[in-house]
Amino acid sequence: METIKDRTEIVTNGCSGGCCTAFTFGWTIEDLKKNQEAVAENKLTYINSEGYERRVLNDNSIESIIDMLIFIELTEQDPQLKNTFTEQVTEDFKKRGTWPGSIKDLPLHEKQEIDRKGFVIREDKILCRVYTCKHFDKEKKICNNYENRPHMCRNYGYGCKYENCCYGKHNIDKNLSLEKEEHE
Repeated sequence: METIKDRTEIVTNGCSGGCCTAFTFGWTIEDLKKNQEAVAENKLTYINSEGYERRVLNDNSIESIIDMLIFIELTEQDPQLKNTFTEQVTEDFKKRGTWPGSIKDLPLHEKQEIDRKGFVIREDKILCRVYTCKHFDKEKKICNNYENRPHMCRNYGYGCKYENCCYGKHNIDKNLSLEKEEHE
């Protein structure tokens, strides 16, 4: 069984811990609690804090997610990406030739899709919720709840978008090496 000491050596071996220090998450804590109430009442949907209907997530790790989240800010800039969500969406619509001229003029179904992906529309900007995790030790760069971490944490790492992320790069390089060995 892996120990904290083992993980410290592995995790701090180049990991900046950026993805645990500041990450986007598409729900408010209030919405997660509404989701849990809907699950308890056997509902399929609920109305989120932005006034949109959301499908219920029936995930047994939601309680631990509610417990771990610490809200940092609502911002246009994802800590993992260089350009803003507003820039990305504008660019996507312009490529499709369907740009209405502003975010606030998007058709309702497009606004609902933006909400479904966890973003928030304010004025003429698309914002994201940025959180940190109460279990992440920034100095040691380890998760103090590693054995009990939720699925969203267990499944993260591949394709990490943080600049200079060695964890994601290590896994990509490792997989490429394994593929190369298989072909030799």
